[in-house]
Order: sequence, then structure tokens, then C-alpha cells
Amino acid sequence: MNMIDWWNKAREASLEIGWFPTVILAQWQLETGNFTSSNLRVNNNIAGQTWQSYMSESLKGTPRPASEGGFYIKYDDPVAGYVDFILQNRRYAGVRWKSTETDQIKAIAAAGWATDPNYANKLVKILINNQQQGFTLQRAEEESLKLDPGVANTIIHTWIGPAWHEADKAQKACQDDAATTDKLQEQKTYYNWLANQLRLAAGLPFE
Repeated sequence: MNMIDWWNKAREASLEIGWFPTVILAQWQLETGNFTSSNLRVNNNIAGQTWQSYMSESLKGTPRPASEGGFYIKYDDPVAGYVDFILQNRRYAGVRWKSTETDQIKAIAAAGWATDPNYANKLVKILINNQQQGFTLQRAEEESLKLDPGVANTIIHTWIGPAWHEADKAQKACQDDAATTDKLQEQKTYYNWLANQLRLAAGLPFE
């Protein structure tokens, strides 16, 4: 997946855990070396979560670095595993109530996500770099208001398109009735306008 794909995944995770998507993305980048780590590739582990003895053996992944000890958690899906880990750990419950990105990052570090004393500073550095590339809270808000293109096309092709064709068929069948023809033309024009409004909301080109 590319950066846009991970950004969208971070937005999805944000809806479930209440952390800013910008913070989530920065953490994933730091923990995976920009999504290149063997831990992500082998364990589907996106943020360095550690396996604990009370967990199922099926979740026991590869060993952590010798200097750290223990094992990584192995997941079927990296994002679902990340979300579940956070929701199941009360130590991170207060992060979502922090009102700024920096405060959330500080709260994550203070809760003990990593032993690195510079963990928060590293996350902030990545956060700032991402902001310069356009991955901002404003962008996340704007995209959350955007209609999914697939949903827009489904509505258009399932309901609006067939209704337009029915009106077009009826119009061709009553060419001698000017009043009816004009009314059906109004319906077709409206259906076309409605479909284009959906395309506009989804960022699709007009037709």
C-alpha cells in the first residue's frame, strides 16, 4: 500500500479509538520505518505491540530485538490488531481526550508505549513532516465529509440511471404529446442534475 492507503487506514482507526489520524499515521511510520519493517511484514504488527504471557499462543509472533526481549504480537490484520490493542489497554484510555496532536503524542509516550525517552519528539518530527506533505487534520475533516465514490456510483447506477432511461423511453414513445414530452424532459434534466450532485460530493467528474 502507498501513503494515501495508510492515511485512509489511519482515518478509519481514528473513528474507533478517538486518536487523531495524523498522530496514528506518525506512530505507524515511526514503528515500522515507513511501513518497511519485518515486524509489519511477518507479524502484521504495525506499532510494535508486545505479546504478553496471558495472551493466546497463536498471537505470539517473532522475537523482539535482544536488547528489549519478549515477542511481538502477531495479527491477522495490522489495523484491526492495533485498534483492539488500544481499546483493550486502559493505560491509553486518556489519550483520546487530549485536544491537540502534540498533547495526544505526549500522552501516548507518558503511558509507556515505548521506552525511548525521545519517543514523543520523534513522533512530533514525523507529524510536522507529514503536515508539510498535506496530511493534516483539516484534510481529514474535509475527506470525512466527502461521499465515497463507490457509494455515489451505486446510487447512480442502481436508481438514478434506470429512472433516467425509463423517462427517456417514455419520452420517445409520446413524441406527439408536447406537454408530456416537456414534463419527461424536465425529469431527465433533474435526474442528470441529481447524479452530478452525487459526483460532486464524491469528487467525481460530471457526466
